[in-house]
Amino acid sequence: MKPAKTFMIPGLIILLFAFSILIRYIFEKHKLDLNHRYVIGRLKKMENGVKGGTRYIYQFQYLNKYYEKIYSGEISNLSLGDSMMFFKIYPDDPNISRQIDGIRVPKCLSILNMPIDGWETIPTSPCK
Repeated sequence: MKPAKTFMIPGLIILLFAFSILIRYIFEKHKLDLNHRYVIGRLKKMENGVKGGTRYIYQFQYLNKYYEKIYSGEISNLSLGDSMMFFKIYPDDPNISRQIDGIRVPKCLSILNMPIDGWETIPTSPCK
């Protein structure tokens, strides 16, 4: 009877850990939905992941400070061909961010000519 309890405790710990990750994701998504800015990030580095996947390290700037975001796995072909992509960030904590996959950054935009506090909406066609 005791062996059943010893297997139950690690399983419970794993379940609680997974649940806490889910709650954190929902909380961050809710924050981003209520208050966000859009910034441009550039691909800084691509690395081979531990399990054979690819890790993409993007860097973006907000209020003159640089942040890095690491993505593992697949990024759409649209973004993979470009070195820059849009990010939706939470202004109070820019470490809370999500990539905006599938929307090309116009060639006339860069981190250098982006407003220091980003945009309220993704710029539609700023190139003239």
